[in-house]
Amino acid sequence: MNKRAGFRAAAGVAFLALSTLAAVPARADDALPGVSIATTAAAGVILAVGHEYVYDQNLAPNYMVSELVWPLAPMVFAGATVSIDGETGLFGSLDVRQGFAGPAGTMTDSDFLNGDGVRTHYSQSTSYAERANLVDLRLGWNLLSRDVLKVGAFGAISYMDLKWSARDGYYQYPTSGSQYTVSSTGTVTPGTYIPWSASQTETPLYGTEILYETTYLTAALGARARYALGDRFLIDASLAFAPVVDCYVLDNHVLRSLDFYSTLTRGLMIEPRVAAEWALLPSLHLRLDVGYRYAWNLKGNVTQVSTDASDFSTSFPYVAGPDSSSTGTNDSGADLSMLDAGLSLGISL
Repeated sequence: MNKRAGFRAAAGVAFLALSTLAAVPARADDALPGVSIATTAAAGVILAVGHEYVYDQNLAPNYMVSELVWPLAPMVFAGATVSIDGETGLFGSLDVRQGFAGPAGTMTDSDFLNGDGVRTHYSQSTSYAERANLVDLRLGWNLLSRDVLKVGAFGAISYMDLKWSARDGYYQYPTSGSQYTVSSTGTVTPGTYIPWSASQTETPLYGTEILYETTYLTAALGARARYALGDRFLIDASLAFAPVVDCYVLDNHVLRSLDFYSTLTRGLMIEPRVAAEWALLPSLHLRLDVGYRYAWNLKGNVTQVSTDASDFSTSFPYVAGPDSSSTGTNDSGADLSMLDAGLSLGISL
């Protein structure tokens, strides 16, 4: 997408700007304030759950037709950070993390097709984490600086690219019944499916059924505090709130030959983080970092496109490609809950 490419370009520019600033010598002359630079290599785990929602605004405001739950439990990541801390109060960091693909829990897909909010269809599959790329940039200023305490405010932008696949598993669908309908005049005819129960027959599924990819772009404001416990220990805590969260979704339903494209906006995100740092040597430190992110309230339009190939040879023609597309207004939603913990080793210059 163009927006993705633009954000990647912006992140690249930010990285170059931060690298240029970090390249300032610690003390070039008396007129130039000193800048401390640190580079860090990290490894850790991510525990996350992403929710995908399909609504029908024609039936009722935010009526949920489908809910898909995508876990990452857990996903191992590796990362690197470049950070600066200036004597004038300026501080900043660029953090890049990449996850390793692998099994990540059980994905579930529930449908509520009678129009009354009761589950009628259910399936579950093995969730595979295909990709996770996270880039975070922070720039801020210390408003209070004492010997053992620094308190500052910062701005941050974040990029998260996550991809899952659902493989194998089973479904439990009713053998008869029909979905609810809404007429052009707004008259609702309820569906006739029997409600789902755990005792229903499990029909096996094999292979890849769904591919789900989300790209989150956020802009946040926050505050941080750093408190030194002696000469070798440091506690670092921060809290950020993002009033701007956008999400771009591609959902490939392979078995149904359908693709869904969503652009979700008006989201919010909160991110508390805490870290403990131990100076092994004056220029070598070990850091344990734990953070949590919760993004919610994302909603937008969804466009459905039939895939495969068009077939007009029968009395029931199948139309694929752009001519088959249809869009539901505010019929798509998502949220994301993510906990990460990492251990890093850093060198200060």
